[in-house]
This record gives sequence, structure tokens and C-alpha cells, in this order.
Amino acid sequence: MNIGILFGGISVEHDISIISAIQVIKALDKSKYQVIPIYMTKKGEFLTGKRYGEIETYKNSLEPLKGEYVNLTRKNKGCYLSYVYKKFKNGHKIDLILPIMHGKGVEDGNVSGYLEILNIPYISSKTLGASILQDKEYTKIFLKEHNINIVEYQVFKNKKYEVNNNEYPLIIKPASLGSSIGINKVNNDYEYETSINQAFKYDNKIIVEKCLTNFKEYSIALYKYKDELKESQIEEIKFSGDIYRFIDKYQSGMKVEETNHLLPAKISNELKNEIITISKNIYSLLDLKGVVRVDFLYDNETHKLYVNEVNTIPGSLSFYLFKMSFKDLLDELIKECLMDYNRQKELIEVFNSSVLVNNTLKQKK
Repeated sequence: MNIGILFGGISVEHDISIISAIQVIKALDKSKYQVIPIYMTKKGEFLTGKRYGEIETYKNSLEPLKGEYVNLTRKNKGCYLSYVYKKFKNGHKIDLILPIMHGKGVEDGNVSGYLEILNIPYISSKTLGASILQDKEYTKIFLKEHNINIVEYQVFKNKKYEVNNNEYPLIIKPASLGSSIGINKVNNDYEYETSINQAFKYDNKIIVEKCLTNFKEYSIALYKYKDELKESQIEEIKFSGDIYRFIDKYQSGMKVEETNHLLPAKISNELKNEIITISKNIYSLLDLKGVVRVDFLYDNETHKLYVNEVNTIPGSLSFYLFKMSFKDLLDELIKECLMDYNRQKELIEVFNSSVLVNNTLKQKK
């Protein structure tokens, strides 16, 4: 089976996508799958070749070769890589796509919609769930509608914002980004205005949240296999400052097992069951696919649990949260994807009618 790993893209999380994708490429069982890297540049071009599966390729200025440019095309009831500069020559047939793309412009349902049009099996959430959960405002609206606790917030758009009338501290976030990019905790009016202007450089919509001051942060990942939702261990996230920043996630130079994160988290069975129940409820309500990570905030003073964010393509697919090997996790994701795709093929997708034959295009007066 030919597995295409689609990654990169026009996103501020482009480089994180590369790291995640290389981890997936290394983990896939090469005795079962031919793994084909499909790298999307920051200009939106598709490139392929063996070297795109190696991290060293991206450490210096990348100069693509003419024969590496490809497109994904539909032909003969299948999906192929078509070489741009090799006329009439198709490359590999692609049996399944594993999108490892993070952030606005790719993870937000755009790539899902593109793959739906190509009619190829892919391992990630469909357009509706992905687009809702990429937008922090609509995520909160959805959660509130289903009686799931969220932190109080305001929304500002198009560089227009109000003078702060709330008590500090506050958290300011671009509405559609991930990886903690553009997020700041503010404690006074100067920081408030500065951070809002910074956030507006990344997004036309920002979220201003009440900041919990005595809290813990937890994460859990889950995926569906054989119609059963399987959850990971719950992790307690610890970080160097007031909030979990980009540098804590990706630039600490440490492996997960070398950080002070607690896995599994030392929590009560009651809190554990609440986290699992809410996460499965969100996954089911939006009919999500693949690995999804749900991040929680727990107020130590009120003992109230809040959903912070839901990530439909988490970094490294959050494989480190599961007790199983990354290879086995990917195997189950591939099997489930193909089963779901075949179920969808049983539905009527086109409708034959005589409307074109009988239509003269004459308008009634």
C-alpha cells in the first residue's frame, strides 16, 4: 500500500509540521507500506522525493529540483502523483493520505476538503469538525452549546478592540493559530495593548480570556478504531513560565521523557473519568477522525474543569501519550480509515436524472 504523507503548507506552523511528518515517516512499518513524502512548500507547491523524508533536507536553504514538482490528480478511479515537468508521466499511485499539517490554512478543513474532492482515503477529521475546532471562537460557541465549561472570553476583529474593563491577568490569543504562537499573558494596560497588536499580526480575529491563576493543565488524545473510541493516558503539562509557550513545546531541546511533564497525571479517578467523558463526547458530536487531542484547564480553587482547546491534527499525533508503539498506532489509524472509506462508498453519491435531456433552457414568462 502506498501511503502519502502530506505536510508543510502555507501556515505559521509549517516547520512544526515537518518535524511531525518526519516522525511519522520514520515510524511507519516499511514492510507493509511504501511511504511517499509529499511536501507542500510555503508557496503552496507540492514536492516529492526520498530526501523530503529526511530532516536534514530542511535545515538549510531548500532548492527544489525540476523533477520533484508534482500534483495530486484523479485518474482511472485512483489518485496519482503527476509530475509537473514530465509530460504525461504519472508517478506513484497513492492509496491513502496521512495529512500531518498544523494550523490555519491547512488543518482548518481546507486540506480535508481538497482530499474529499480527490476522493482519496485520508486520516484526519473532515471539513466541518476541523474548521470549527481551528477557530477558538467557534470552538467556544460549540462547547457552550453542549454545556461544556469554557473560560470567559471576548472576541475582537479587524484590529478593533476595546479598552480593558476586566481584571488582570488576561490571556490574549490569535483565534485560528496553534502551537502557542502569538499567545501572551498580560498584567497591565500597556501589556494588554501591546499583546493585542502583536496577535493581530497573525490573525484578523483574537480572543481575550480571563486568566486562571491557580490551575493545572491536562491533555488527552483519542482516536476511533473498530467503532470504539480509544483514549490515551492523561498528561499533566508543566512549563517554564505563566503559560505554555512555543519555546516550551518545541525549542527546549528535550524529549518528552526528559521534561517535567507527568505521564500519567496523578489525578483522582473522578477527574480522570470527567476528562475522558468530555473528550469522547466532543469527538462523537463532531464525528471526528484520526487522532485528536483535547487540552483542559483545572481550577484548583473552584475544582472546575474547562476545555481549553481541541486539536484535530496534534503535533506528532500525540503518539507519546499512548502506551502502544507509534508503529502500532499508525497501523490502527490506517485500518480504520480504510474501513470508514469503504462504508462511505456504500452511500449514493450521484443521482441520475433526465433533467438535462428534457431541459431546453427556455425561461417561463
